[in-house]
Amino acid sequence: SAASLLSATRFFVAAASATQTTETRGRLYATLGIEPAPLTVGDVMTVSAYVSNPGTANTLGITPILLVSTTTGFSSTLLADRTAPCPAAETAPPYTSTCPPFFDLIPNETRVFSWSFTLLGKGVLFFSVTVNGIDATSSMAVSALAAASATVLLPAGLAVSAYAPAAVLEAQTFTVSLTLTNTGEVGVHGVLPVIFAAPTTLLRLDSG
Repeated sequence: SAASLLSATRFFVAAASATQTTETRGRLYATLGIEPAPLTVGDVMTVSAYVSNPGTANTLGITPILLVSTTTGFSSTLLADRTAPCPAAETAPPYTSTCPPFFDLIPNETRVFSWSFTLLGKGVLFFSVTVNGIDATSSMAVSALAAASATVLLPAGLAVSAYAPAAVLEAQTFTVSLTLTNTGEVGVHGVLPVIFAAPTTLLRLDSG
């Protein structure tokens, strides 16, 4: 009938209109990861920016900018040996791929930029990364921002002190006390104290 034909025509026009207004754009999303954990003075720290394109078109010319600061501003006494960023296709360390300074992402693709630092002192570090690129459909700039912080601790260390009487009688039982102190800020595992006495012909270890 004419009414049914009109209804079907309206439905077709509405569906076509909805299809034409679907937006196709390249986008950027970023997160930051820091390894190892915990961080201690002397460690080599890796800061990784995981960059993805959640859009429906390619994102072009992507490059990240990493900023590092402390509670008192950037301090060269905390960090050294900064490496240049480089995206890698691997999803786990090490990120050793060679790469150009800029790269593109197809929709739903993820790549990694990584930086390495040698930790020279304790303190709190703040990281922020800005990732810039261009939407392939509109040629408009797109960007993403991610931030993270990390606390650098003193490594574990052992300080030892011992006590024994200055003089004892023959056949007297006496005690030697050993005190171990962890001078760092992270735990120490598998500690096994061992006592050596010489000459062994003069004494016998009863317990310990």
